[in-house]
Amino acid sequence: MKILRAAGEHGKHDKYDKPCHFNWCDTLEPVGIQGIICCNSDRCGCNRSFCGIQSAKSTTKAVVTEVTEQEFEHLCSMLYSTTIKGWSIKGDDDAVLNKHLDELTKNLAARNVDNYRAFVKDLAEYPPGTVLGVKRKNNPDGETETVELKIIA
Repeated sequence: MKILRAAGEHGKHDKYDKPCHFNWCDTLEPVGIQGIICCNSDRCGCNRSFCGIQSAKSTTKAVVTEVTEQEFEHLCSMLYSTTIKGWSIKGDDDAVLNKHLDELTKNLAARNVDNYRAFVKDLAEYPPGTVLGVKRKNNPDGETETVELKIIA
């Protein structure tokens, strides 16, 4: 099974590259498509970046790598738990509110894992070692986005 890992040196910001490339993920951290696109411009980078599964930080370059099915399932579990951890919000002492917030968080986490499983299927055509970039665009419906992978190197 193929996944993407952050490519490039951590903290590297190639401001003289056009478009500018950056990597705030840990070195070779597994990445996917998560997060919000705040705009469709190249200025901020949200629409052309991958998201680290562990750190939730961004990178504009990712390398295709092979993992076992067991490693992939572990990544899916990690994605689920980091989503829960990142979105866990508790209302004051309102048990009903907390129950609804927990349910919403679990639904979001499950959706992230489903989206990740669908995303990695698109990697089948790329040989290991291929460095990819991404272009993401919000669709007019406001609910979905278009994701286009492109070979960088």
